[in-house]
Amino acid sequence: MIKKNKSREPADNKNSIEDKQEPFFELLNGMVSFVSVLEPDGSMIFVNNTLLETVGAKLEDVKGKKCYDAYWWAYSDEVREKIKADVAKCVKGEKIRHEIQARIADGSLIWVAFDMHPVYDDAGNIRYLVSEGYDITERRQALADIKQKVAYLDNMPTYMAVTDVMGNLQFTSAVTIKKLGLTLEELIGTKFDQMVWWEYSKDVQKRMRSVVSEASEGKSSVFEVDIKRSVFEVDLKLGEDLVPIKYTCDPLRNENGEIYALLHTGTRIDELRAALDDARQKVAYLDNMPTYMAVTDVMGNLQFTSVVTIKKLGLTLEELIGTKFDQMVWWEYSKDVQKRMRSVVSEASEGKSSVFEVDLKLGEELVPIKYTCDPLRNENGEIYALLHTGTRIDELRAALSDARQKVAYLDNAPISIAAVDKDINILFINKIGASVAGTTPEEAIGKKCYDVFDTPECGTEKCCIEQVVEHGNVVTGETRLCGVKKMDVQITCAPFKDAGGNIAGGVKYITDITDLKRLMKEEKKLSDAIVKLSIPIIQIWDDVLMLPLIGTIDAIRAEQILENLLEAIASTKAEVVIIDLSGIPTVDTEATHQLIKAASAAMMLGSKVIFTGISPDVAQTMTRLGIDLSTLETRQTLSVGLREAINIIKK
Repeated sequence: MIKKNKSREPADNKNSIEDKQEPFFELLNGMVSFVSVLEPDGSMIFVNNTLLETVGAKLEDVKGKKCYDAYWWAYSDEVREKIKADVAKCVKGEKIRHEIQARIADGSLIWVAFDMHPVYDDAGNIRYLVSEGYDITERRQALADIKQKVAYLDNMPTYMAVTDVMGNLQFTSAVTIKKLGLTLEELIGTKFDQMVWWEYSKDVQKRMRSVVSEASEGKSSVFEVDIKRSVFEVDLKLGEDLVPIKYTCDPLRNENGEIYALLHTGTRIDELRAALDDARQKVAYLDNMPTYMAVTDVMGNLQFTSVVTIKKLGLTLEELIGTKFDQMVWWEYSKDVQKRMRSVVSEASEGKSSVFEVDLKLGEELVPIKYTCDPLRNENGEIYALLHTGTRIDELRAALSDARQKVAYLDNAPISIAAVDKDINILFINKIGASVAGTTPEEAIGKKCYDVFDTPECGTEKCCIEQVVEHGNVVTGETRLCGVKKMDVQITCAPFKDAGGNIAGGVKYITDITDLKRLMKEEKKLSDAIVKLSIPIIQIWDDVLMLPLIGTIDAIRAEQILENLLEAIASTKAEVVIIDLSGIPTVDTEATHQLIKAASAAMMLGSKVIFTGISPDVAQTMTRLGIDLSTLETRQTLSVGLREAINIIKK
């Protein structure tokens, strides 16, 4: 017996304690925890039935032995020394508490929440040491399972945390702690309502305490933000800014229906639409692939499978989630195949990939597939899930044929097409594109784009691939291409993305517009010629020009008349200009101003301008515009105007 002070225990008191042991031990036998009563030197006086039954022993087998030599601790020298050290500390008055593994009857190990404390007599001396343990194997497994499942959420734009039923933080996702600049170790054990992201508001902290209390009794909570309906909004504190989130809290239950933890999630509402669109797009890629795809956790429990899989089976995703992969309906036709799938899951959880051919049951039909299983790792290299794929071999040829056909379409397209990555390496080029550059597709693929296509923009910031990668927009422009021959081209460049939705490069469509530009130039020359023919300026005599106008005159034609007339006057030094309007039924306001401007400009060059053949409509237009016809030289007909011109040049 170890003394806490120098007083000596009387003999009759010792006998009295021993007389009381039997009912005390009976009480301990009724406890569900593992209990043993020890002498201060560690010798076992009593072990309750719960512990004896668990380890498959009888009291007489262990009574009097040192506790650290007991069957349940003796499986490891390290554990024996640990328990021995605990006895030494406890006999000095320390209370011991930690988690440790103990061996049970079948030889397996269970996790125990171990506690040892001294018991004092009335004189203050240590009379006994009492050790107590609780089987926490299921709890640890449950928390480990939660952490594995939570790993799926680490890369999602969702803030997530797991607490025990008292609200003490057990785990939180990487996206949360990274935003806060903290570590998981700094947060573990903190009360959820005292987390830093709630500290901005006492009311919110109070509400979170209420949420934890309600969730521990089985009630879920959801706070949503809806601007149109002004629903309650919770803000998550990140740095100095408050970001609106949709918050949920749900109780997690074990297989017996008992609540063992609480799951808290928060989704940023401003990021939600983008995240959902991205998720839908990625799932859509999988759903439209001719491949059977499933994701399981590392234990082989199904977490997701593509639509193409469940549609073929006539099932729903909800019916399959959580099912062991080897027990999926498509393997049930063969015990050997189920056994192999269990082996595949086990190997993949340790980092090994598998590829082989196997039959898949679809209804009453067995379909041959190429099956693969690969571990998925997070940013720390830890395996958090397994990806299973199966491609129907009988459909593969058709799929490959279809792919070749589509490539053939591009290969035989009448324009140059090339796919270039963001490092300006050519990934694909069709035949005509290679021939324009004076090479072959085989030689061009893998080279830098600027080493194949030579334009003034190549290797500069004006490069269309550079612009597409930087801005993500379609770029179109014209340039000069120097290949086998020099040609004018129109280049359209559109971005393409990788599986993660990131811009990976651009696709260039190059169209030869050399002939088109030549035709456009010829068209302009012809148009200019037609315009000149429609404005004939006739030199009647050395000093007389005549401009007979026919048809409708608009502002554009009037401007051309002014330009041509002034050029003719300057070149001929004409003394008289006759502008005959007898072939003009109407003119618009702008055209009228241009004609008057032409007359004024001609007079400034020293020519006398005579208007002939003005119709009533044209005269009314000029009058409405306030033009004083008396200031203009006008004659009724062209013949009268010609006689007037003769008289002028004779003087």
